[in-house]
Amino acid sequence: MKNMNWNFKVDMMLIENPQLFILAILAANNGQAIYGRTRLMKLAYIIQEELKKRGILTKDIYPFQNYYYGPYSFKLREDLDTLVKNGLILHQENILGDFIKENIYRITDKGLKELMQNQLNEKIMKVIEEVKKKYNTMPLFSLVREVYKKYVQPTLCTRKLITT
Repeated sequence: MKNMNWNFKVDMMLIENPQLFILAILAANNGQAIYGRTRLMKLAYIIQEELKKRGILTKDIYPFQNYYYGPYSFKLREDLDTLVKNGLILHQENILGDFIKENIYRITDKGLKELMQNQLNEKIMKVIEEVKKKYNTMPLFSLVREVYKKYVQPTLCTRKLITT
């Protein structure tokens, strides 16, 4: 019964303030930057699934749906934009070619302060650190493939991407 009460508190904290989840992901591994919005989405999805699999969470922090490159959360995207607008996350765009840009995300000092005021549980941070360490530098194509292999079934629009 005690563990169930603990899970409820963790669920409620993250459900009431899911932006802490994004800040924690960006703060993990000494604030290592995340290159690409798609990568950030996949990391958030994997972390959420791992937290549920390990019994740390019982509910979703963000609702995800299958989209062009796998699981995508419009609510997470909205919260990400809000965090950038409020100065808790630094967003940079690097132009790599005529129509190619790379989005880079980093937590700011203001974001770290906000996260520290709302200290997340050690078990949550451990999973975030593990997942970010394993997947943050993996080539994006490989990361998308891994998400489908371990967590979701490919949709028709992504099947070509995965099998070629």
